[in-house]
Amino acid sequence: MKISTDSTSLQCFYRTFLFLIFSFLSVTMYAQVPIKDSSKLGEVKGIVRDSAYNFVLNGATVAVYKDSDSSLVQFSIPNTFGEFS
Repeated sequence: MKISTDSTSLQCFYRTFLFLIFSFLSVTMYAQVPIKDSSKLGEVKGIVRDSAYNFVLNGATVAVYKDSDSSLVQFSIPNTFGEFS
């Protein structure tokens, strides 16, 4: 296998490489920005099911905790169909 070393292929490689590096850095830097307004955090909803038999678990407790200090944010008990929000 012969590797081409002409200037146009190297320029194309460098451009592609730099584009990928800057794209990756911009995404990771944006992901590190904390959310200042807690009302814009989002919503958690789903259905609670048993992993072995796929039964609906309507008696389970679903809880959301803060990652920083493990304090309880909100909890919910699913309805008879296992749905929570």
